[in-house]
Amino acid sequence: MSVSTNGIAFINPLYNAFAYGRRAAMSFFKHTPEELNPICITVDDCSPLYAKQDWDYWLEPLPADRHIFQHFEKNSGLTRSWNWGLKKARELGCRYVIAGNSDILFTPGWYEGLIWNLDHGTQLVGPVTNAPGWSNRNSQRQNVRNYYPGYKVNDDPEYLSQVASHVKEKYPIDQVVNIDINGFFTVSTLDQWWKGAFDKNHVFNPGHKLTGNEDELQKRWLKKGWKIGFVPSSFVFHYRAVSRGDRHKHTGWSRLNDLYKDV
Repeated sequence: MSVSTNGIAFINPLYNAFAYGRRAAMSFFKHTPEELNPICITVDDCSPLYAKQDWDYWLEPLPADRHIFQHFEKNSGLTRSWNWGLKKARELGCRYVIAGNSDILFTPGWYEGLIWNLDHGTQLVGPVTNAPGWSNRNSQRQNVRNYYPGYKVNDDPEYLSQVASHVKEKYPIDQVVNIDINGFFTVSTLDQWWKGAFDKNHVFNPGHKLTGNEDELQKRWLKKGWKIGFVPSSFVFHYRAVSRGDRHKHTGWSRLNDLYKDV
C-alpha cells in the first residue's frame, strides 16, 4: 500500500514567493497526522526566480516519500496547477484533496471539521481565515474575527494554535455555513472533485487561468444542488496576494517579517 492511499493531498501552487510555499508545506506536515497519509503536491508555474532558488534547501524539511514536485517551463496560471495536482492525486489514490494557495499556514486540528462535513453530505468546504477576500460578495462571513473575539492578524505559531483551539472547542464539528467560499483553500473528496469536473481532463475550467476559477466551479456545483460552505471549527491562516502582488491585498492580509520563524 502506498503512503498516499486514501490519504489527504495538499496542492501547493508556486509562483515565486518560495519561502511562503515552503512554510505552507511544512505546516501541512506538522499539523496533519501521519495516519491521514498526508501528501503535498507542489506545482511551480514557471516562476521567474525558479533558477535562483536553492531547491535542496527548500526541499530539505519535507518528507521525500510524501512530497511530489512539478516544475513547468511555460507559465499557464493557477488553474493548470490545481488541475495537474488533482490528476496526480487521482493517480496516487488519495481520498481528499485541498486546492490551496501557497501563502497559507495550517494549524492544529485544521482537518477535523472539514473532513467530518465532507463525510456527512457537504460537497465542498473551507475553513475560517483572517483574509477571505471578496468571496460571498465581500460579506466577510468567512472571516475568523466573527468566531474569535478580539482577533488580531498575527502569524506567530502560538497565537495560531490558540485561535485554532478556541474555534474547535466553541463550535460544533458538524456546523457548516452554506455560502460560497474563498478559493484560497477549498477541500473535497477526490471522487467528488472528479464527479464535478469541468470535463474529463479538467476539474476547474481551464478558460479561467488565474481568477474566477473557484467561482465558476462553485456556480456549476450549486446548480447540481450540491452543498458548499465554510466550517467555523476549522482555522487556516492566509497571508493573501503574496504571489499576485500588493494591489490584490484585502481585509486581513499579512506578510512574513521573519522568513525563518517557526510554523
